[in-house]
Amino acid sequence: MTELSDKLLGEPDVDIAFGPETLKAQEIYVPQKPISDSRKPRTTKTRAKGAQTKAKNRNTTSKTAKKASPRRDKSERGREAVENALIIAAGEMLAEIGPKAMSVRDVATRAGVNHGQVHHYFNGKDGLIKTAFNRLSQEHLEHAIERSGGRRMPPALTLSHDSTYVQAVVRLVLDGELGLATEEIADNTAVPRRVLESAQDSMGLKQPTVELKAALASMMLIELSWGVLSEYVLTMVDAKPSEAKQIREMIIRSMMKVPDALDIDIPSLKYYENPSPKK
Repeated sequence: MTELSDKLLGEPDVDIAFGPETLKAQEIYVPQKPISDSRKPRTTKTRAKGAQTKAKNRNTTSKTAKKASPRRDKSERGREAVENALIIAAGEMLAEIGPKAMSVRDVATRAGVNHGQVHHYFNGKDGLIKTAFNRLSQEHLEHAIERSGGRRMPPALTLSHDSTYVQAVVRLVLDGELGLATEEIADNTAVPRRVLESAQDSMGLKQPTVELKAALASMMLIELSWGVLSEYVLTMVDAKPSEAKQIREMIIRSMMKVPDALDIDIPSLKYYENPSPKK
């Protein structure tokens, strides 16, 4: 029976002996885990390699920080582009429909930007309108100086060359925004005030006389009406296209006679009479 059991079960893995001897078990081999790199003692070579790795990481971080600058520049350029698009759109709509009919959403749509940026960059509609008209005034002054060759007296009947500006002036006045329309005086960009100063200096006056103001006001009314309504006026008087230039030159000559009607002489007006102004 014992022999049969041994054959079926096989020989036991352990030898068991009873008595004073202790239990003897078959020795089992357990492989030892290798010591990780973190537990190994740091040699001089290892420390040097670690220092190089840290230095490399610092250099990488520094390069990454430097690459962030162009990103900020791009953001700033993006802001300038948005502001410029809004200013241009507002200037155009100011001339077309006036400040009252303008809406923030319509301006933003024309500019191709989100309407919230109007409030973000200009603190709302009023701030945008003011900025847009200031831009138009500055551009008109620059164009007037260019057309006059640097003089304060621009050529006659050239206001129509800055049609957006003059139409914006008319819209502002009609909508009751006279303060904004004349703000260019305080900004020292008002062309009519430069004309007044030029005429006053050429006459040797310390202060402009009533006659001088009346003469320039009469001429300014003609200038403004021609700048806005020239096509309408020419149509109403049945002027042929071939006659338009001749009519324009005759109007300028009649404007030059306004001071004579007020018994004053304005020497600087010799720069005003220019039938063929520089475009």
